Amino acid sequence: MQYHSEFNHHQRPLRDRTPWHVAETTGDDRVVPIFRAYAALREQLVPYLAAQARHTISTDRPLLRPLFFDHTDDPEIWNHPYQYLLGDDLLVNPVLEPGATTWTTYLPAGTWYDAWTGKLAHPGLITREVPLDVIPVYTRPPALNLSDGRTDLHK
Repeated sequence: MQYHSEFNHHQRPLRDRTPWHVAETTGDDRVVPIFRAYAALREQLVPYLAAQARHTISTDRPLLRPLFFDHTDDPEIWNHPYQYLLGDDLLVNPVLEPGATTWTTYLPAGTWYDAWTGKLAHPGLITREVPLDVIPVYTRPPALNLSDGRTDLHK
């Protein structure tokens, strides 16, 4: 949740990446509410992140890791280099194209749920709608439902 804002002493180019500055300079009034929602979500994830950090320390398994780390015998993962696991239970696929309305995620073997809808998502390629405020996130058996703010990720 860091946006690495730099003051730069009012010199151009401004490097201020704070949500309120981005909203002001772009005129997009959606920026701050979306940031606020993700900041609240991050706070809900703190127990999960803390538990996964403890697991990382005890096992030397990275907290944030590419799919090939856990799915070594699945050749399809190499076609999806920007997806990653956050801990053991969250698979994240950042939307990297401005204006995208749908985004395709590859789900490796296992049981996955769409974290926003709670719906079962079968392994393979899944395409979902991605409004500006949705990043594709999938979770192991239903530890997270982002649509209602419920997180049961603290194991």
